[in-house]
Amino acid sequence: LASIASQASIAIENARLFSETRRRAGELEAINEIGRTITSVLDLDSVLTQMVDTIKERFGHYFVGISLYEEDRLRFKVGSTIGTTGRKFERTNVDLTDGVSLIAEAARSNQPVVVNDVTSDPRFMETPELPDTRSEISMPIAIQERVIGVLDVQSERPNTYDQDSIAILQSLANQAGAAIDNARLFRDTQQRAEEMATLNDLVRALASQLNMDQVLEEVYKGVSRLLDTTNFYIALYEEATREVIFPFNVSESQVDREIARLPVDEGITGYIIRNRESLLMKGDITTWLTEHGMESIGEPSLCWLGVPLLIGNQAFGAIALQSYTNADAYDEHDKYVLTAIANQAAIAIQNARLFDETRASAETLRRQNEYLAISAEIGRLVTSTLDLNALFNRTVNLIHDRFGYYHAGIFTIEETGFNAVLSSATGEAGAEMLQHGHSLPVGSRSVVGMVTSTGSPMVINNTELDPTHRPNPLLPDTRAEAAIPLRIGDRIIGAIDIQATMSDAFNEGDIAVLQTLADQIAVAIDNARSYELAQQAIREMRELDRLKSQFLANMSHELRTPLNSIIGFSRVILKGIDGPVTELQEQDLNAIYNSGQHLLRLINDILDLSKIEAGKMELAFDDVNLADTINSVLPTVSGLIKDRPVRIEKVVAENLPIVRADAVRLRQVLINLFSNAAKFTEEGSITVAADIENNDQGLPEVIIKVIDTGPGIAPEDQKKLFQAFSQVDSSPTRKTGGTG
Repeated sequence: LASIASQASIAIENARLFSETRRRAGELEAINEIGRTITSVLDLDSVLTQMVDTIKERFGHYFVGISLYEEDRLRFKVGSTIGTTGRKFERTNVDLTDGVSLIAEAARSNQPVVVNDVTSDPRFMETPELPDTRSEISMPIAIQERVIGVLDVQSERPNTYDQDSIAILQSLANQAGAAIDNARLFRDTQQRAEEMATLNDLVRALASQLNMDQVLEEVYKGVSRLLDTTNFYIALYEEATREVIFPFNVSESQVDREIARLPVDEGITGYIIRNRESLLMKGDITTWLTEHGMESIGEPSLCWLGVPLLIGNQAFGAIALQSYTNADAYDEHDKYVLTAIANQAAIAIQNARLFDETRASAETLRRQNEYLAISAEIGRLVTSTLDLNALFNRTVNLIHDRFGYYHAGIFTIEETGFNAVLSSATGEAGAEMLQHGHSLPVGSRSVVGMVTSTGSPMVINNTELDPTHRPNPLLPDTRAEAAIPLRIGDRIIGAIDIQATMSDAFNEGDIAVLQTLADQIAVAIDNARSYELAQQAIREMRELDRLKSQFLANMSHELRTPLNSIIGFSRVILKGIDGPVTELQEQDLNAIYNSGQHLLRLINDILDLSKIEAGKMELAFDDVNLADTINSVLPTVSGLIKDRPVRIEKVVAENLPIVRADAVRLRQVLINLFSNAAKFTEEGSITVAADIENNDQGLPEVIIKVIDTGPGIAPEDQKKLFQAFSQVDSSPTRKTGGTG
């Protein structure tokens, strides 16, 4: 019996050893299988998922989970299915760092924590999803004594785990550490490659862009490939105004291009620009703001990352990211990535700025040249008229059309100097203002009032901010206004008022050109006014001349009537019709008759001149024989020179043609010429000559000349020849009479 018992004991021991050996072989096979599985995968999430699922399946645990350190925080990352339910444990990213749990204890101590009855251990953290847990092992996952996570297994039976379980779990933890480290290295390598590819793509994209908006858009796209840009902005510093502007802003993934402005001395953005310092803040940002004497602008974020845009040591802007939901949205590596992007972005933005400035300078020069050309054109057009109303209308319409302004008007200062009155304006608004006699007091608080008072141009590039602008309900879209004085020397005669629909519509170059134009217009207005005054004076003189001529005509008629009676009755008496007269009486009557004839000729001459000036002299054209007309005048001339040693000579061509003329007026002209020659010729000759000559156009014409040997007319007096009633000797003691 003892022998049988001994043999039985040996058989049982052999069976136990065989079972133990087979179990260990199975465990080793499972460990090797798990090792092969997880080492063939380089995606971290896949490694973790396959590990928990395979360990649960091969070793029959109730639950398997893995927690990993991320940025010094221990977070539960992945869990297996729960028991036999097949239900996946869904909770992830639970922070276990500071709490009480077996997992946290294992991580802190870098020692396995084994509890075979969790109900009696206060470190056990109950989880509603795992109600049946009775035993638990938390095994630290370490690489060279550095804990990177915890492998946690649980069983629904108490007293499940022994030293063999700990050894197996330690082997699995070691494999997990190697696999996780490899996966992380691969992920980091892939991430670096992606970052480098993104940077290279960004550099290429930025190198081909000089438009500021497109550069900012490319920077945003590049950052979005690597970091969370749900809330993102690019800020630029304007040194001239010491303000930070935000030309590109993304709020909750919505792009907002409305540019906001903040003083550079305020806010976190201004801080990193002033100090050329990158900032990564997590959690309570308000405390940092208070410590630095700043106030939060808007809702404070939970995580804020910002880096300066630098060229050399000069900061001219910043790029910032922020999260309102995740305090760990960004880390130090993200700051490094954003800094690398900012370095490339700074060069591209600076190039775009320089390009914009160069283009702006070229545009300013082009615009100034265009304005000068338009100004010259307007100057030519407005100075081509002397009509004042036409000048006003042409000026405002040309300024409105050529320069493209919203409204243009001309104000002129009235004679009292108290008001600037609208003389012309464009559009329906201008017509209505003209209809109501729109005016502004000189010196009033208005752009036109100030300019007409000071004589200096005035510009308001934002009418909403300047109280000097006087809003006009007829011009609701005005956003900028400029007034240019109209000056003649030191005298201000008015102003040109120009309004635009966009703020900052006027610059110094525009105003200089417009002032040059205004000076031309002022001269044109002054010339037109002078011309109008001259025309008015001419009209008044013509009216006076007309009245004079009418008076002379009337007086000539009134004088000729009694004079004809005197001449007629003296002739009757001389002929003896009324009876014989004595020799003395005959001498007196001859004197009366001759004086009457002389006076009648003077009156007739005056009447003829009056008719000519009044445009009432009518000519009766007929065929005239010039030789006969000359011969008919000679007897009359002979009577004028009797008793004087003066001879009459005639040099008339034989082939004179018949001409069309007024015979009476032609004879009158010849008698006047002969009479004038007879007055001034005391001795010698009076010659009448007539011949055919060619004029300057080569056409034949008849020339009649009356030549005498009298004293003649000095060259300086010849300009008086065709002046009415003008004589060389106009003194009261002149020897000869006549009207001149």
